[in-house]
Amino acid sequence: DRVESVEVVRGVASAEYGNLTSGAVIVRTRAGVSPMNATFKVDPKLKSLSLGRGFSIGQRGAVISADVDVTKSYNDIRSKTTQYKRLTGQLAYSDTYTVGETKLLFNGKLSGYISQNVDETDADRLEFEYTKELNRNLLLNINGNWLANKAWLTSMRFVASANIGYQFSEVFDVHKGELPTPYTTNLNGGEHEG
Repeated sequence: DRVESVEVVRGVASAEYGNLTSGAVIVRTRAGVSPMNATFKVDPKLKSLSLGRGFSIGQRGAVISADVDVTKSYNDIRSKTTQYKRLTGQLAYSDTYTVGETKLLFNGKLSGYISQNVDETDADRLEFEYTKELNRNLLLNINGNWLANKAWLTSMRFVASANIGYQFSEVFDVHKGELPTPYTTNLNGGEHEG
């Protein structure tokens, strides 16, 4: 709900995107003044709630925007033991600083998500069988564009980002076959390993 634009870079990208050899998908998220908006989506397999707001602060027109999204879905509506939950959020700040004839366009975003995939015990499984998967991620992205407006330098762009993530997966499953049927390949009489 907070996607502003999506750009697909095919093949080898320019140096602007770093050391890429097979293309990229660049998703830009919204960060600007916007009224409070709420979106609620419901279908048999999915329930999702999204809230967002962007407002101007200060005299220069700096902007702070915040978005949060909560989603819960089921693999099969007949059996709600396998479910997926996700919480995402973003806090963005943008401002323009003017010094003489030069401008600095500054943007900073802090975003993250927590997702959980759970396969709970149902009546057809053994009591202690389960699956749990948990993902957490936090991303800080700071970028700016200095518009120098000089004869030898028109602009300079900088980007810095940091990302930390955590993944946890645990599966406890019991595999139980039919009664064993031992056999031997030995053709001589007597006791043999089977």
